[in-house]
Parts: sequence; structure tokens; C-alpha cells
Amino acid sequence: MSSDAPEPVPPDPGPEKKPRPKPRKPPKAAESAVPGERVETRTETKSSPPESPTERASRLRREERREANDIFNERAVLVTALVVVGVIGLSSLGILLVSRRPELLNWATASLSSMLTGCLGYLVGKRESSKTGK
Repeated sequence: MSSDAPEPVPPDPGPEKKPRPKPRKPPKAAESAVPGERVETRTETKSSPPESPTERASRLRREERREANDIFNERAVLVTALVVVGVIGLSSLGILLVSRRPELLNWATASLSSMLTGCLGYLVGKRESSKTGK
């Protein structure tokens, strides 16, 4: 059947309707670990008056003394550790070279290997800490 009649046109839906945005919820307050309690956050700013030149000089002297004391303590610990490790290392080497008793040889070998392991661990730790900026 062929007909010259025009095909029916669907009705115009009108302007496109956009979906409404969902209403925003207010941000949640921080939850407390204790039920029923509310957590409040505070921001405090501290303002101090400017230092006078004598106060600044005094503070800088204290910081310099504290830093010098820290450096001295670190060096004292390092020197003490090096002396102790050196004495044990030399005695272990002497025992390895001179002694023929197996228990002394075992002790000297264990001492030397643990000192070597400790030194390598210290050096690797120093290298890693210098990479991270500590």
C-alpha cells in the first residue's frame, strides 16, 4: 500500500529539561572517638613583639653554645666508639694471627665479622640519611 498521505509527526517535546543539581550537604563535623562528643577545631596564631638587639644577641649566643655542645657530644661518642672498636679489632686480629686454640679463633672471627657488619651498616645508614636530609 502506497499512500500519498504524510506520515504523522511526533509532537515537539519543547525545550530540553536539564536535571536539577543535587543540593549540597554541609560538611560533616569531625567525629570524636568518644560517642556523643563533638570535636572542635581551632586555629591559633601567635604574635610576639619584635626582639630587641640585646635579646637577639642573647638568643643567638645560647643557640651557638647549644650547637657547640651537641657537636662536642657527638664527637666524644664517635671517638669513644672508635677506640673501643679499635682495641677489640686489634686484639681479634692478634688472636687470629698468633693463637691456635679453636675457641679463641671462633671468638676472634665472630668479633671481626660483627664489627665489619656494624661499620658497613653505619656507613650505609649515614649515606641514606644524607639523601633524605636528616
